[in-house]
Amino acid sequence: MDMTPRSPSTATDPPVVPRGWVLVVDDDPVSALIACRILEGHGYVVDCRPDALSGLERAQGSPTPDVILFDIEMPGMDGIEACRRLRALEGLDGVPAMLCSAQAKEQFLAEGLSAGANDYLEKPYSEVELVARVENLARMARYQQSLRDTLEQVRRNNEMLGLELEAARRVQGALLPTTLTPHPSLRSAVLYEPMVGVGGDFYDVSLGADGMVRLLVADVSGHGVFAALLAAFFKMGYQVYSDRENGPAAVLSAVHRELCRSLDSGHFVTALAAWLDPVTGRLRYASAGHAPGLLRHTSAGQIERLLPTGPILGIMEESCFDEAETLLAPGDGLLLLTDGIIEASSGAGEPYGLKRVETVVRRNPPGQPGEMLQNLRIDLENHQDTMILDDDYTALAVEWFPVRVPAELQPARAAEQTPKQPHEQPSEQSPA
Repeated sequence: MDMTPRSPSTATDPPVVPRGWVLVVDDDPVSALIACRILEGHGYVVDCRPDALSGLERAQGSPTPDVILFDIEMPGMDGIEACRRLRALEGLDGVPAMLCSAQAKEQFLAEGLSAGANDYLEKPYSEVELVARVENLARMARYQQSLRDTLEQVRRNNEMLGLELEAARRVQGALLPTTLTPHPSLRSAVLYEPMVGVGGDFYDVSLGADGMVRLLVADVSGHGVFAALLAAFFKMGYQVYSDRENGPAAVLSAVHRELCRSLDSGHFVTALAAWLDPVTGRLRYASAGHAPGLLRHTSAGQIERLLPTGPILGIMEESCFDEAETLLAPGDGLLLLTDGIIEASSGAGEPYGLKRVETVVRRNPPGQPGEMLQNLRIDLENHQDTMILDDDYTALAVEWFPVRVPAELQPARAAEQTPKQPHEQPSEQSPA
């Protein structure tokens, strides 16, 4: 029988949408005709084949049947073997199949199900039961096809997302400095772990034309591709204005204005920018709502907190940013980090906290910033009891060990100047 519905129609009738496509494989023409008439009467398109080989050949054609009915007792190849071979065919392993027989159900049930059959129906057919079982299998076929379509769409989306993430990863990689020691008086190391391959954290270490070492750690709101692109926008603005403005506060103010003009509401950046004189140890810094930096005064055995000197960037264009100043002694070290480390939660919901960071800093001797950051990462993992990140982690450690410079080339000593005070107390001293 062909695949054309037998329902009568006229030129004025709307097109008939079949409930499904059913392949009946049965060597008994009477039994096949009964199944065909019943199913066609309920809106199915039916194709009948008299033996297993022709049935399997038709199953591989187009369109793919929604449901296949195999008679068990057929000459040559029986229905159970046909079902087994159906499951081995590419693209047909999920097509619902039902075995039919006039013999006792128990005789074939276990063998048929192990061959891949989805259901079993005894002959002679009951119209109600045949239609109900076929509809159930057809519904399962539609669900499986919908699931396959969804999985294919997810695969395509993931593939596209992977390409986008790779592009963003390359963009973000271009933002990071090629060296952490632009001046021989520095010993530096970084802990940088984005949450999803690309993230909103970034850092920079560079040497300005004025001889100042410029340090930056910033945190862009969000994660993923958009955060990486926003970080690129910020980094370009920071580089441009660092060569134009006189000091970190002026640079952050200029970048802040650009962000306010360019960003939609709701996106923002926090940043701590510090300019270090590698000859005198004078440090000027500005912090836009960023996590406190830590300055370890080695000889005094104290840790100074570099607190925010202004609000976050990109929200209110009229915001102002102050600059603070302090002085490093030889062997002193800076730790600039993002809030992902401070806010990292334990299983009980307890944040890691800045005091634990200070404890790690105290436990590690100066001169080994890389080892200190490795110990910080281990302590973070122990606190969280997992290696799965819930935010971007960035920590930049810089220690100052001044090199000898001829006196005539040295700038005025920062110690001879009165350090500026920010609008609020910039440091909190705690005994080591």
